[in-house]
Amino acid sequence: HEGMLYNVTRNIELRVNKKEEETIPVIISPHQTILASLGSRLRIPCKVFLGAGTQSTTMLWWMANNTRIENAYQGGRVAEGQRQEYSENNENYIEVPLIFDPVIREDLNTDFKCLVRNRLSFQTLRTTVKEAATFSWGTILAPLSLVCLVLVGIWMHRRCKHRTGKAYGLTTLKTGH
Repeated sequence: HEGMLYNVTRNIELRVNKKEEETIPVIISPHQTILASLGSRLRIPCKVFLGAGTQSTTMLWWMANNTRIENAYQGGRVAEGQRQEYSENNENYIEVPLIFDPVIREDLNTDFKCLVRNRLSFQTLRTTVKEAATFSWGTILAPLSLVCLVLVGIWMHRRCKHRTGKAYGLTTLKTGH
C-alpha cells in the first residue's frame, strides 16, 4: 500500500467433520462351552468386532436365563466386568467380561448370553459353563497297581520254579522184578 510492504497474518479455523460410520457388530467370543472347576474364579470375555464402526453407539451386556446379570446375581458372585474399548490394526473392538467368583454347581445349568446392539443390528451368543475334568489319583494308581501285581506275580512264579530240591518231574521207578 503506497509502496510499503506489510506482513499480513491470517488464522483460518478448519473443521473436518468426519461422518461416523456404523457397522454391524459381530460377536467373536466366547465359545459355546466354557470348562471350569467348581470353586474356581472364572472370567468369560464377550468380545465384539466392530470393524471401522464406532464404539460409543454399541451396547454390550450379559444375561443369565434371560435376566440381566445384575438382577440375576444381586449378591455379586457373578458380575459383568468393566467395558473395554480398543483398536487393533485400525479395527475397533469392545469387550465386557462375565466374572464368576466362584463357580458353583448352579452355574452349570444356567443359560448365559452375550448380547450386542447398535442401530443396525442385534446379536446374541449363548454359552454354557461345564465342569472341567478334575485330576484323580485313581486314574494313575489303578493301572500302576495292575502293572505292579503282574510283575510281582511273574517274580514269584520264577522264584518258586527255580528253588533247589523242589523241582518236580517225571521219574521212573525201577523194581526188582
